[in-house]
Amino acid sequence: MKKNNGNNWVTLGFVDSKGNSNVGNSYELTDNSQTFGKVTYRLKQVALDAKFKYSNTIEINVSLPKELTFKQNYPNPFNPTTTISYQIPKSELMSIKVYDILGRKLAILIN
Repeated sequence: MKKNNGNNWVTLGFVDSKGNSNVGNSYELTDNSQTFGKVTYRLKQVALDAKFKYSNTIEINVSLPKELTFKQNYPNPFNPTTTISYQIPKSELMSIKVYDILGRKLAILIN
């Protein structure tokens, strides 16, 4: 998938196809960049013979969140690969700290 950053197209990632099929397939790729406003995307489909074709572009209006939100960590309980998702409504100084059940600070994730 490619995204237009205003000046040119940048590649966000690649997803292997499921091959030729007479049934529909679904593919997913997440844009984790901190881009807000109007964002334009397109797909590049590459055939086995290396020929490629671009999809029509789509434009999405990405807005800032209205409030601070934390989502449930995954997996729970914590382990070395735990993901913590959050959204903040504006850029500001913040910190995210992890404490154990006894109140001891284990890590500072963001400062």
